[in-house]
Amino acid sequence: MTHKEHLIADHAEDDMARYGNLGHASEEGGESLHQKMMRIMLHMRYTRSPTARIAATARMLEIKQVSSMVQKAKAKAARIAAAGEAVEDDA
Repeated sequence: MTHKEHLIADHAEDDMARYGNLGHASEEGGESLHQKMMRIMLHMRYTRSPTARIAATARMLEIKQVSSMVQKAKAKAARIAAAGEAVEDDA
């Protein structure tokens, strides 16, 4: 079973109820996932121990997730600050 078949067979009903679409099962979503996996594989190609490779991959993904969360928080803070400045300018 391919990844896409798995997504549709096992998750389509829940995702339609939750999100109203199947966006993650699109070709773009699969290609994005493939690119991320290839970057991780290239990054970890010289790590011989499977255990060490899994641990390093988990750390790398955690760092990227935290980094993404920080970027989103900074962007939100900037939007809030800009909206506050706009309100003050109008007053």
